[in-house]
Amino acid sequence: MAAHARRDGDGISRRSFARLLAAGGSAALLGKTGFAFERPAPLPQTPASPDEAFWRSVREQFPMPTNVSVMNAANLCPSSLPALEAMYENTKDVDGNPSFQNRAKMGEGKVNTRKILA
Repeated sequence: MAAHARRDGDGISRRSFARLLAAGGSAALLGKTGFAFERPAPLPQTPASPDEAFWRSVREQFPMPTNVSVMNAANLCPSSLPALEAMYENTKDVDGNPSFQNRAKMGEGKVNTRKILA
């Protein structure tokens, strides 16, 4: 069995545990009335020659303080606010309706995402 597929005594893989931890930890960032961070403006199409203003708009997508920069993202890859919000909304959807039929949407989403990224 591959290292990433090993399961502990309770039958959950480390990868699945990390996903659950990320989803649960992200919930701490959210308030009862909705997303706790101000939503940044959507990114424009990437220009042929991105300038500093474009990169500032990319940076605004992340909730980290502006005086913090991640120089080694091998172990810590901050999520953008739109990604955090999408994860929260999908987690809330599954938690609100944990039926097999509702969870099947996740498989469809995975297939569609793979097609987009291919």
